Amino acid sequence: MTSPVAGEELLAASRIIAQRTGIVCRDRHLAPLEATLREAMARFALPSCAVLLERLRESPDDASEIIFVIKKITTGESYFFRDPEQIAFLRREWLPATIAAKRHSGDLTLNLWSAGCAAGQECVTLAILLHEAIPDMHRWKIGLLGTDINSDVLRQARTGLYSAWSLRATPDAMWGRYFVAEGKEWRAREELLSMIRYQPMNLIGDPAPGEAMDLILCRNVLIYFDNSTGDRVLARLAESLAPGGHLMLGAAEMRHVPLPGCEIALHGRYGYYRRLTPADAAAPPEREAAPPGEDREARVIALMRSASWRQALDAVGQAETWRSNTSCLLQFKAKILANMGDIRQAIDLCRASIALEATDKHVYLILALAHLEAGELADAEAALRKGIFLDRKFLECHFHLGLLLLRSGRREAGLKSLRGALHHAQKSPPRWVVHHSANITLERFMPTLRAEIDHYARSIHGPA
Repeated sequence: MTSPVAGEELLAASRIIAQRTGIVCRDRHLAPLEATLREAMARFALPSCAVLLERLRESPDDASEIIFVIKKITTGESYFFRDPEQIAFLRREWLPATIAAKRHSGDLTLNLWSAGCAAGQECVTLAILLHEAIPDMHRWKIGLLGTDINSDVLRQARTGLYSAWSLRATPDAMWGRYFVAEGKEWRAREELLSMIRYQPMNLIGDPAPGEAMDLILCRNVLIYFDNSTGDRVLARLAESLAPGGHLMLGAAEMRHVPLPGCEIALHGRYGYYRRLTPADAAAPPEREAAPPGEDREARVIALMRSASWRQALDAVGQAETWRSNTSCLLQFKAKILANMGDIRQAIDLCRASIALEATDKHVYLILALAHLEAGELADAEAALRKGIFLDRKFLECHFHLGLLLLRSGRREAGLKSLRGALHHAQKSPPRWVVHHSANITLERFMPTLRAEIDHYARSIHGPA
């Protein structure tokens, strides 16, 4: 029978844990903490809680007692493709823009860090996104770091073995492409695991990684800290960002704390920090478009362009109270839900919109992007070709068709589609906002498009 835990010992344990790890045990955590202390005394055959407290206070970070208690009080459960809004942002906006900028500069390096990686599901998700976005991975130097204070979950991460439950949000087409079945479990393929380096790290005390990071994901970590500790962790993470690098947090963790050298931006429900570059200081601030109050559809469009997906969905709901389900409203709703991760409903809404108005080119682009998210490449290609059939100058469909064809190995056809997109972009007003983007104008879009064309032209035909 284990020794009882006195009230003052429980509070002392809470203080020791906070001092060593920054993790705050709030009132609702005290009962589970007491059970954890009792279990630890039994596991390590300790005569009293006082002895356990002494071990927790004085032992090194890798001591068995420390690891055991931390494992019990932190949540290690995660799954692949968690937080669909952030995944959509990374896949559709951050990765294409970052990759194009790196190609343009000739610096084919990328450093990404999952801080609080649990059993590696987030790291493997990033590895998959990189494989999907970069067809010439062998030419790149990619550093993908996963850190966690819990050494046990890192040991599991290194095996790359996961239950089917961890793949519950993974697109069906990716199961066979990136995982191998082993009995009732699934192992991530070696080309993913070999990209990832795992190491234990205490975010409040251990040294930061030596490399400057293009992307840091720190999700569902700050919830364990009090405000002052969380702010210190944020500042340390921001210091590790490369110029232009992004620090992304969980939906409930954005603190809007000013960080030196960084700007704060919002994408739907999520916020992120971006480290400023020397060019930012010379650039004039962009004016925010104020959505007109009397035009409800214009308000929906403005909210979508600012990636305020929850507010946009509410605005569509308000519009539906005074107007029937028009093709346009169904499109809006499909686009919003696709960005929020509800791909199947988005596809159904696109089809309902087409049933009402089959000649609106825009719905086919939204449908194609939803099919791409689901890994349904043939359906995506068919939708893009339908959009181009309706409007030969529909540059956004030419662009996404080009990327899809390149991804499918049809490089000449893909390059031709990208050049078609550039041709039509050059004949359009430079301030025209690219469809299905967060206020990206053709003026900003064309350098990215040219960089993609130059890269693929060199890879197919060699240097000019």
